[in-house]
Amino acid sequence: MYVILIDKIYINRLKNMFIDFLVDSSNPYIAFKACYSTITIECYTSGKVVFKGDDIELIKKMLEKIDFNFEITTSPDKQEMDYNTSIGSDEVGTGDLFGPVVICSFYVDSKDSDYLVSLGINDSKKLTDDKIRKIGPLLKNYTFNVVLIDNLKYNELVDKGYNMNEIKALAHNKAIICTLNDIEKKVPVILDEFASPDNYYRYLRGSKMVYDEIVFKTKAESKYLSVACASVMARYIFLLEMDKMSKLLGFEVPKGAGIKADEALKKISDKDKPKFIKLNFKNLTK
Repeated sequence: MYVILIDKIYINRLKNMFIDFLVDSSNPYIAFKACYSTITIECYTSGKVVFKGDDIELIKKMLEKIDFNFEITTSPDKQEMDYNTSIGSDEVGTGDLFGPVVICSFYVDSKDSDYLVSLGINDSKKLTDDKIRKIGPLLKNYTFNVVLIDNLKYNELVDKGYNMNEIKALAHNKAIICTLNDIEKKVPVILDEFASPDNYYRYLRGSKMVYDEIVFKTKAESKYLSVACASVMARYIFLLEMDKMSKLLGFEVPKGAGIKADEALKKISDKDKPKFIKLNFKNLTK
C-alpha cells in the first residue's frame, strides 16, 4: 500500500489516467475510486490518494507515470499493513516549558481507516495547529484514553526522582490498559520507541498492572494510523489546555522552550511557577 498527497487541482487529471477503470464508491469523501489489475486506487477530496494491493512494483510503475508533483506520505510494508486494526499510543508536551504532558492511547479498527485517512491524519508534528483543531473533534467518537499530567503533578513526580521517560512509560501503560479494557479484545499495541523495551519495562517494575506485549517502533506516528491518531488527539487536548492556561494568565502562552518561553517565564511569579511550567527545564537557570 502507498499513500500519496496531491494538490486538489490535480484530482481530475489523476482521475482521467484511470478513466477506464473507475468503480462506484459510497464514501462521500472519495472523489473517485478505480480498480486497475490487482490494485485499488482511492482518491479522496482532500488530495490523499491510497494505492492498495500487494504488487508494490506495479504501484511504483503507476506512480512513475504521474506527471505532476506529489508527496509520498506512507509506504508501509506487509508487516505494517497487518496493523490496520491496532491500538497506537503517543505523547505530546514533553518539550514544552508551559503546559501538561498529554499521553493518548487510540484504537483504530480497519473499517474506519479509510475515513481517518481522508481526514489527513498524520503525525501531529507535521500538521498545523489549525488542522489539529479541526480534526480533533472528529476523533472524539472513537475509542481512546488520555492521561494528562499537569504541571503540578509533573513537578511532584520529578521531585520524587522520576525522569521524563519514566513518567511517559507509566502514563502510556495506564492509557493502553484502559483502552484494551474498553474494546474488550486483544489487538496489536504500537508505541513509538522513546526508550528501549528493556528500559520501558524497567520503568514499570513497581506498577501493579503492566501490559507487556507492546510492539515498539521508531517514528511510529509517521507509519501507523493508530499512532498518528493518538498523536493528533494528544496534541488537540494539549492545545485546549494551553488555551485554558492562556486565559488564566491573560496572555498567549508560547509553545516549546525557546526565546518566547523565556520571555513569558518572566511574567510568572515564583509562587505560580509550579502550576504553569516544568521546573526542571533549563529555562529557569538561564
